[in-house]
Amino acid sequence: MAKKPDDINTEIPAPAAPEHSVPIDFTSDAPSSPAPEKSRSVPALIMVFALFAVMAVFFVTVVRLNVLPHFYLLALGAALFVLFLLVVILTWNRKRKVLTVFGIILTVILAAGCIFGTVYAGKAVSTLEQIIRKKEKETVDIGVFVLKDDPAASVADLAGVPLGRLQTVDREETDAAVRKIGELLQASPDTVRYTRPTDMLSALLDGSVRAILMNRSLILAMESNLETFSMDQVRQLELIEVEKATQEAEPESPVSPEAEPVDAASRPFILYIAGIDDRHGLTAHSLTDVNILAAVNPQTHQILLVNTPRDYFVHTPVSGEERDKLTHAGLYGVDMSIRTLSDLYGGLNIDYYFRVDFSGFKAIIDALGGVDVYSDRTFTVDDITFTEGMNHMTGYQALVFARQRKGLDGGDRARGIHQMAVIDAVLKKVSSSELLRNFFPLMNAVAGNFETTVPYDTLTALVQRQLTDGGKWNFKTFSVDGTDSVSSTFSFPGERYVMLPNEELVAYARGLLQDVLDGKEIEIPTP
Repeated sequence: MAKKPDDINTEIPAPAAPEHSVPIDFTSDAPSSPAPEKSRSVPALIMVFALFAVMAVFFVTVVRLNVLPHFYLLALGAALFVLFLLVVILTWNRKRKVLTVFGIILTVILAAGCIFGTVYAGKAVSTLEQIIRKKEKETVDIGVFVLKDDPAASVADLAGVPLGRLQTVDREETDAAVRKIGELLQASPDTVRYTRPTDMLSALLDGSVRAILMNRSLILAMESNLETFSMDQVRQLELIEVEKATQEAEPESPVSPEAEPVDAASRPFILYIAGIDDRHGLTAHSLTDVNILAAVNPQTHQILLVNTPRDYFVHTPVSGEERDKLTHAGLYGVDMSIRTLSDLYGGLNIDYYFRVDFSGFKAIIDALGGVDVYSDRTFTVDDITFTEGMNHMTGYQALVFARQRKGLDGGDRARGIHQMAVIDAVLKKVSSSELLRNFFPLMNAVAGNFETTVPYDTLTALVQRQLTDGGKWNFKTFSVDGTDSVSSTFSFPGERYVMLPNEELVAYARGLLQDVLDGKEIEIPTP
């Protein structure tokens, strides 16, 4: 008997699960497999962007430093770009964890190196900007001085009192100070004019005048050079700050800032090297123990150093018809030294100057790792023996070598020769590859001990040219001489040792300097 439709079994068996299948649990909260890769890419992304920022800051700082030629800058930029791409590739690697770790390590190393380089390059920029004078005006401090026991408590107590002032030295600055005092007193003060600073100081000390106006740097310098005067004898009532146009802004100056800027990469120039040794540091008014004119020709790689003895008996812009020692010109500012040398060498145009505190010079030499200095004789000073020939010297040894004159044949002449030998050794060191290796320590050493009017771009152009073209510089030295004598000087009356110039040697030195500027190879006869 046939079954009824209702009796038929309608259940359909479930299909068999395919082999190797995994049941899906739709109720589970577990993340899908790509999530760990996404979470791992977040810190990697942060590290990559941080590295990019650090590299960019480093590169911009190096560009701002401006000592690397364009080729080196392009090479540096390309190297940084390649290293950055390598970091990106390694850090984003999702297959090999070892490569990712290596990328993270490389990122840290590169970031640390760039930060280190940025700090030091930035310091180099700030140091160069500090030592290079670019301001059109500077501040001069004119002090109002009275005797130590004077009852005056302020400038207001000097109403009706004549003030001593100098006739020619710091005239414009003193005029401005007198006007400011007149504003305080509400009346123009009477003044007594003096030609010599020593005469005005003597008038204060002997009571001929109750108060004087004098550049503070000048009176400090006089304390260092007058055995009968000490700052303990006087008291400063007021310090008046007066703005003064720098030499870079004065067209009548022998320094030629208004002319087309000297392109140090191709054009020659004259540099005045002034070395001072003063306990007050690199002050505006100081005796100049070193007076060297350097003719520099970047095209012929020739440098001539001409030394003028500190005791040369010359006319200065402030001494009028009288004569003074060359070293005394520095008491009235570096501008006076420049003008004096320019007049001595027949109106020679002096483009720039740099002044160095000779006591701080040892720090510069130590930063260079010492220098090799040629000595023309064997002698011993303070248990230090210098032998005839080349001597490797530390900063301290070089300073002792350059200072010594007593007990040496030639006295100041010998000292001048030794000073040029030290400067020659330093210039040779910085014109070699040692400059790049010791650049940052050198920047630390010159801060506070070094001042120059060489423009930033000119200074860095010299470095760029040396790194690009290389080649050794040809250094020559020459020192003018004279006749020993005794005479009264403008700055410090009384019988003092002076050196009367040998006019023929001065003219010969002038010709040598001009030959270097003209690109001629010079030969200096051996004495």
